[in-house]
Amino acid sequence: MDFPEVVFGNQCSLQDAISFIEKLMLDDKEMAQRIASLSKGLNETYQDLEPYFAEYTESICKECDHPCCVNRHGFPDFEDLIVLAAMGHHIPSFDFSAQDISPCQFLGKEGCTLKRCYRSYRCTWYFCDEVFDRFEARDRAAYKRFESLMTSLCHKRQEIIRLFEKSWRKNLWE
Repeated sequence: MDFPEVVFGNQCSLQDAISFIEKLMLDDKEMAQRIASLSKGLNETYQDLEPYFAEYTESICKECDHPCCVNRHGFPDFEDLIVLAAMGHHIPSFDFSAQDISPCQFLGKEGCTLKRCYRSYRCTWYFCDEVFDRFEARDRAAYKRFESLMTSLCHKRQEIIRLFEKSWRKNLWE
């Protein structure tokens, strides 16, 4: 994708991207309706995935001395902003002075303080080796179901982004 870059720690960059996305969604009502329809399925898929995440990441991550979660991974990119807007979610308030490699500002004692559907996509699909290995080894049938749901999430997300990009490219030439 050739979407504009959202610069980590730059409030103006983030706000400009949000404004641009909101404007295009208002201007192209047909695209916005199609995206809204797709996003309902995306919200449902996040809900279906949550028990898998809770079982495996919460028990391991909250005990970890070296969490993978750092600020730069939690900061949304342009595609994340499209999907958040499609789902009707407002992005969380960021501390723009936070260092990019410091532990994520949303990482609490019990894990992430954000619902998964409000996080950057990197936060949804990334698993350290320990979490991934335990999950895969513990219950093969559950792992296959999880894998299927993650694939579904990815496809729905990609379709939302594709529809947005199609409208965006069309508006570039008008």
